[in-house]
Amino acid sequence: MTYITDNRKLTGSFEWEGHGISVGRIKTALEAVGIDWLRIEPEHGGMTEIVFPAFLLPLNEDNPAWHDIKLALDTIAAEGGNVSRRDCGGHVHIGRRLVEGQSAGDYWNRSKDQLRRTRDNSRPTFYSSPNETDFMPTALIKDVIRRYAMHQDLINEHQRPSRTNCHWAEGLKRLAPNERHNAQFEAASNMQALEAIVHHDRRKYHAINLRNADNGTFEFRQGAATNEIKELAAWVNCLNAMFYHSDHYRIDYDSAITANNVQQSPAQLHRRGSRLDVLYQMCRTEGGATVQDIMTATGCTAQRIRAMITEIRQNPEMSDDMVETLTQQHYNHRYGSSGGRYDQGGYEIHREVIRQGSECHALLPENRLGQSSPFAGLDDASYETLAARRLDRIAQGTLTV
Repeated sequence: MTYITDNRKLTGSFEWEGHGISVGRIKTALEAVGIDWLRIEPEHGGMTEIVFPAFLLPLNEDNPAWHDIKLALDTIAAEGGNVSRRDCGGHVHIGRRLVEGQSAGDYWNRSKDQLRRTRDNSRPTFYSSPNETDFMPTALIKDVIRRYAMHQDLINEHQRPSRTNCHWAEGLKRLAPNERHNAQFEAASNMQALEAIVHHDRRKYHAINLRNADNGTFEFRQGAATNEIKELAAWVNCLNAMFYHSDHYRIDYDSAITANNVQQSPAQLHRRGSRLDVLYQMCRTEGGATVQDIMTATGCTAQRIRAMITEIRQNPEMSDDMVETLTQQHYNHRYGSSGGRYDQGGYEIHREVIRQGSECHALLPENRLGQSSPFAGLDDASYETLAARRLDRIAQGTLTV
């Protein structure tokens, strides 16, 4: 059973960054044409950022959002809003929840109303539909990232040169098959693991930003700001098609998902009162025990304590991750201060360890797996708009094929 249906649609939103126009001037111009539902604020480098309300996908002329967004972009352009600088990003947010059984017009009107009421707050709020579904399956966003990484070079060809592996939207090619980070990516089974791998440097500046996922959206940062509704719609619809294609033709929703489980360390592992038992009980307290404290309590040397810890690790009732070595740096000792005595650290034996189950469905088998192209399922009009940018780059000499 698929996640996305004709009655359950993805949501999108857009952040425009440009220059050549002040916050006050653009507010006045937009309000003159009846647009009072945009958040407008100063951005870095003297730019202006404009945040649009969320809308249902796809974004086409049958969607009322198309016409309102077009009027806004036309007004911005007429007032001198310029997107020619390299750092003018057009960030697209895709909602982590779908909306079921609500028309595009009703959703858009309620979304505008919500941002209109809160746009001038320090923290504006965005429309949350009562028709929202549960979070999308982890496997779905993982496969969109996978396909994006596999075809990063192709996606780059259809973006402006300034949005190719730029500082603000680092590419994901390192996660593609045959790259050294791919095995780690493929092993990730939940959103926390995916976020840690994509944001290995703890920065949000990647082509896909997962750091806002807990708040309900995935940010696609590579797109450039635009004043053309057809360019915006083409990119947004491409992302929508990527989710739809992965959902319908690449994810095996019949594959099993396993729950997290908790494993506890034994309350008693050795003969009561023995040196091993004393060490074990000391280390099985919150925060563990220092080697110095264990030496005092047992009369053992630091080397003997290390051997006893190894014996505990190898006990069939234990697992290696239940025993944590606490380094001398953990206790704020200077590196090398033990002088080879190994007596400045400590150990903690965890009472329980939570083992992550797989929250991620598998891909379909190879003979049923849909193609990986980022353009699979994309409508012709959107594809041709994206392709036109690639042809322009070839003509201008900024892309060699």
